[in-house]
Amino acid sequence: MQGPAPFTRRDLLTATLAGAAAFAVYAACLPLTVTGEDSGEFITAAWVLGIPHPPGYPLWCLLAHAFTWLPFGEAAWRVALMSAVFGAGTVFLLALLVLLHTRNHAAAFAAAFFFALTPEFWEQATIPEIYTLNAFLFTLSLMLLFLWEKSRSNRTLAVFAVVFGLGMSTHNTFILLAPCFAGFVLWADIREYDLWPGARRWGGYALYALLSAVVCLAVFMYLPLRSAMNPPLDWGNPENWANFWRHVRRDHFEFMFYQYPRGVHRMLLQAGALWRLYREQGFLELDLVGLLILLWYRRGHALFLAACSFMVVAGFAFWQNFEITRDWIHVMSVFPIPAYLVAALCAGLTLDLFFRGPGAGRWFSVLMSAGFV
Repeated sequence: MQGPAPFTRRDLLTATLAGAAAFAVYAACLPLTVTGEDSGEFITAAWVLGIPHPPGYPLWCLLAHAFTWLPFGEAAWRVALMSAVFGAGTVFLLALLVLLHTRNHAAAFAAAFFFALTPEFWEQATIPEIYTLNAFLFTLSLMLLFLWEKSRSNRTLAVFAVVFGLGMSTHNTFILLAPCFAGFVLWADIREYDLWPGARRWGGYALYALLSAVVCLAVFMYLPLRSAMNPPLDWGNPENWANFWRHVRRDHFEFMFYQYPRGVHRMLLQAGALWRLYREQGFLELDLVGLLILLWYRRGHALFLAACSFMVVAGFAFWQNFEITRDWIHVMSVFPIPAYLVAALCAGLTLDLFFRGPGAGRWFSVLMSAGFV
């Protein structure tokens, strides 16, 4: 017997409107030709079904190649359109996440649409890049975990395992998120059954982990299979085990880990640079207030989301050990996007307070006007 649906038609309509509004903005900003950074490489990889720089981004290549078959627009525009589609999908899911925590439709729409207009995500949703797909899979993972916590459905947890495997094949972000996700599942089970999981439950965890690994490996098999066909773009020639493993591990970029000295002072400078990037997204303390609200009534969710944000931001800062220069800050600006998603969710809780109080309509009008500006 199935339980009640987690979302009503009104919920889905609100989320759809937020996603559609975001897509309209992104579609209007799509480039007609090649942009900067990795754009040319990714467009080529999508067009010829090739292999871009490590770790090869197999899921992105397969999906982007499908977009190149669209019967309209230049190749660059079609590939950029995929970024817009997954960007809008992320906004749709974010609205549902806010609804899951607040049941406030105005707050859900406003928080999701504000996130859609944050400078970094807006940029990534209009260029041929992998970060909106990564954000979509991250947001979908959060959604599935929260729905599983509520329903205790093994099917939902299995779907999460599949999505996590797809995420692992998309970006290294999911390596950093793995302990957070595993910790959330363990915490939810301990809270549900008031005891440490037994051998049977640990066996279940192992099966879900195996499912994720199989999905991830299956997607990565694209690399040796396609490389053996010698496509025009075949970075690293990963058609044998040694080259495949070197490509997936990103050995080409290993020098980044060692090229600069490390120290407490350097880490503090890096933290300051990342904080400034965060402030540029314009959450205006709505996120910090929302995190306190979440700590008050759903402490487990608050700690889990804070851990996800910390692991992603601190993990990439440690891996890259970046310099405080304009070029390096630009490189680092994309990695905290999952943390910005968490901030937008927390901002939705703050907006929930505004919209439930006196003058809610006025608050909504002011905030949405500011968003459009």
